[in-house]
Amino acid sequence: MKAGDRFEAEVARLAARLAGTPRVERPIVVYGSSTVRLWTSAATDLGRADVIAVGFGGARLADLARHCERLVKPLTPRRLVVAAGANDLEEPGTTPADIVARVHLLVDTARRDDPTLSIDVLTLKPAPVHAPRMAAILVANRALAASFAASRGVALIDTCSAFLGADGQADPRWYADDRRHMNGAGYALWARLLAAALEHDHDQSAQRPRRHA
Repeated sequence: MKAGDRFEAEVARLAARLAGTPRVERPIVVYGSSTVRLWTSAATDLGRADVIAVGFGGARLADLARHCERLVKPLTPRRLVVAAGANDLEEPGTTPADIVARVHLLVDTARRDDPTLSIDVLTLKPAPVHAPRMAAILVANRALAASFAASRGVALIDTCSAFLGADGQADPRWYADDRRHMNGAGYALWARLLAAALEHDHDQSAQRPRRHA
């Protein structure tokens, strides 16, 4: 753990809570930032008891990679869903190519002890607060699709398109008053997109990204 890690206290609490939760054998772990942290009804919304949501607020892809060993590995997931990336674009100078590289780092970290771990990467989720970065979000999503087009056991799920309005920006009806996080309707839509993807197990051949929007 790096000295001065701003997430240390939150990650420590999260790790302790997960350790004290009844063990789910080989779960599906949804791993991400505050969108995941606030999704307290993930298993209910997805209609399956084998889902564990693991998120901490403000996390960027490098933060998720750094804490993966501590938060994800002990759960021994059979499938990992990565839900992050938009926060990274708030860092000055971060490019879509940086997003792709960071997602690959997280995938490699998660698979360090289990090279066969199935991974779903969600496209970067838009939000009204990200309006100035919408073009970069779309470029990053296209770059992720191209990067993982022939990856074995890694699928890209489109959780962006369904949230866009006719103007190409995030549709406010899906978001809370802070213009960053989803409201109840937004989580219901997000859950439908994920549930459709989770119905299908990854096969052992190279796959093209799945789109559900």
